Amino acid sequence: MLKELEVENFAIMKKLAFEPKKGLNILTGETGTGKSIIIGALGFILGEKTSADSIRSGSKRAVVEGVFEIDHIVAGLIEAAGVEVEDRTVILKRVISTDGKTKCYANGSPVTLSFIKKIGDELLDMHGQHEHQSLLKVAKHLDLLDGFANCAPLRTKFSTLYKRYHQLKEELDKKKQEMHLLKEKAELYDFQIKEIERAKLVEGEDAELLKEQNILENYEALYNNMHLVYNLLYEDENSILNKLSIITKNLEEVAKIDETQQSKLESSRSLLYETEDLSREVCKYTDGIEFDPKRLEEVHERLAMIEGLKKKYGGTISEILKYGAELGSKINTLEGSDEEILKIVRELKSMRTDLGNLAKDLSEARKDAASHLEKQVLEELKELGMESARFKIEMESEPDEEGLVEIFGQKYRTKPTGIDTVEFLISPNIGEDLRPLRKIASGGEISRIMLSLKSILTDIDRIPILVFDEIDMGIGSKTAEAVGEKLKKIAEKRQVICITHLPQIAAFGSTHYQVKKTSRGGRTYTELKRLTKKERTEEIARMLGGKKVTESTIETAKEMLKKEK
Repeated sequence: MLKELEVENFAIMKKLAFEPKKGLNILTGETGTGKSIIIGALGFILGEKTSADSIRSGSKRAVVEGVFEIDHIVAGLIEAAGVEVEDRTVILKRVISTDGKTKCYANGSPVTLSFIKKIGDELLDMHGQHEHQSLLKVAKHLDLLDGFANCAPLRTKFSTLYKRYHQLKEELDKKKQEMHLLKEKAELYDFQIKEIERAKLVEGEDAELLKEQNILENYEALYNNMHLVYNLLYEDENSILNKLSIITKNLEEVAKIDETQQSKLESSRSLLYETEDLSREVCKYTDGIEFDPKRLEEVHERLAMIEGLKKKYGGTISEILKYGAELGSKINTLEGSDEEILKIVRELKSMRTDLGNLAKDLSEARKDAASHLEKQVLEELKELGMESARFKIEMESEPDEEGLVEIFGQKYRTKPTGIDTVEFLISPNIGEDLRPLRKIASGGEISRIMLSLKSILTDIDRIPILVFDEIDMGIGSKTAEAVGEKLKKIAEKRQVICITHLPQIAAFGSTHYQVKKTSRGGRTYTELKRLTKKERTEEIARMLGGKKVTESTIETAKEMLKKEK
């Protein structure tokens, strides 16, 4: 609901504060006092077009600020835009300067005009000669009809299946593309797999081959060094082994005389034995050294082949083997892809059948509901003095050869809401063709048509604030009383603000405000006052009898207020 509206330097208003309450808020006053300007200021703050002409003469800018109590849905929209919300309240502010430029704010944060409009669409409907009317938006008509028809479960089921269908279709298209690319490369993959398999690679073999290559390429140096070592250990006359033999024999003689030298003898013998073992190992190794050009060539070829595979498939044998395994997995996927694609195609076909049945059920439910809604609207319009009006809900489905949904052999263009487009049409007077609601010229007619729709759809349409301007234009007292009754009924569940010149409507208000125009210092000012019970009686009496208030009009006013409590 709107908790407070502050207006500064807007039109003829210097400074004005409006604090509407719950229920039906009535604004009255003589013609030209500025009642509609208050509504215009409210429209301005919610994004309606304006110009620098709306700035009070002599001022540099006009400022309008509104404090709104919001629900969790609107709070979520605001927070999604990065604006903080506290206590389910939003303060919207809009400023216009003399250069025609405007600035918008939400809870003190700068926001765009489109954001203000988006939030305004969720908060308020202004009926009369205003842009801010949700029921004039064709896109809203289908939602309202579905709400009236209690189609929410069926529509949700359809939209969920519709979304799932397109997700699966996208998955199928992606899979087909992947399979197409895979088939194009299948021959190459097969060649690469066979090349890797033929190599019979073993992890770590390249390191071992490099060691072997090093030995084969340096066989001569190995032989010469090992042969010299053998001679020094064993073959030479003054070999280490001969010298150790002499040392050992001398230590044996010493140990016979001095037992304390036995350990040295044991050490010498150990060295002698180890030297004999080393000599035999060196001899054996030296005898085995030979130049094998064939093996060296094999090693070179194997290493060259491994290096070639590394350049193609990975920097290590491990990476080459991993790449080969991945190719094998792709080939296996390709082999099973046709069956998988066929399975998805069958599932999509089944989903199209289900979507067709759901779309048919939705359309039938909508047609049935449209007939009942048309009758109810016409009854409401008659009560509001529009006996000659005609109201029609136009439903259309667009044939489409490529359409998703097929019903009785005909394919239709399909949206998440089904195959139907819905628009409310009206003919206010005899002899006039049915036309879209948005093309109705009269503000009074628009207001009464909207009032009839709101009366019926009050539990469906979630807009919390309704503003009616010019609703009493061209109607008599009997119709005015019907209008008042409907406004009061709607106000039980919505905050309603209504400008009226008719006492029969004003008497139904739960809160009554009077708008006056005064002059001070050569300037005009608009003032707004919440009326007491006594003041309200006087205002109703004024509306009944004009400027002259009599005892008779006072008594009539009292009776009217008493009656409409």
